Amino acid sequence: MNATGINNFENIVKLIRRSNFFCEKDAATVKNTLMTEIKIDSIDLPFRLKCFGHKQGIITLEELLNIKYNKILRSRNIGMGTIAKSRKIIIEHLNNMKDCFRRLGTEDKNIVVSYFPLLKGFFRTSRLNFNFIYQDLSCINVPKRILEYIKRKKEPKIIYDLLCLNYDELKKEQNIGHKTIGKLQCTLISLLNIERVVFLGKPKKYELVTIPKVNLPLPSNSVSASVNKFV
Repeated sequence: MNATGINNFENIVKLIRRSNFFCEKDAATVKNTLMTEIKIDSIDLPFRLKCFGHKQGIITLEELLNIKYNKILRSRNIGMGTIAKSRKIIIEHLNNMKDCFRRLGTEDKNIVVSYFPLLKGFFRTSRLNFNFIYQDLSCINVPKRILEYIKRKKEPKIIYDLLCLNYDELKKEQNIGHKTIGKLQCTLISLLNIERVVFLGKPKKYELVTIPKVNLPLPSNSVSASVNKFV
């Protein structure tokens, strides 16, 4: 599951319920780009579990979900009560994201909201502009180094496939850095005329960030972008 829509949230929750943090038997490994974007510090988890996470070097929700809860129970002052409460909070957090995600998409029936790994975030645009994601890659200017990577992979064929590439994995490739990826990001932003959606802590609040259409990488925060706040 790469690009994330409303329907995929249901699948993500099902996957999480089968993770090591939730299951004792037949647990599944969670490997989901969205889960790597959610930091445990942004979730209102019990203090004791957060302390455990910091000591173990756990930063993302994906990392936490892939730890067997029996291992966590061996830690001092953490019992099944803390684990059960944490599970409930994680599911509520994702459900809040899903509801906010739905509101963003239903403010206007002509608006599409989605999560794209290459752009590392949630974005929204008009349904008309969104249709461009189904165009062949030949219609956009892809940096030479990334084009060589795509040819080796033999997977991306349309713009949508490009948006589903994992940013962190792409950056690990030799001779592909942040600036190179940033050029491609800006090309896609300009083509789709998209706006970044930034959740503020608990996802009942969010910001809509208008990305400047210049040949620069995406801003890491909203300081260099114009921001509209919503509640």
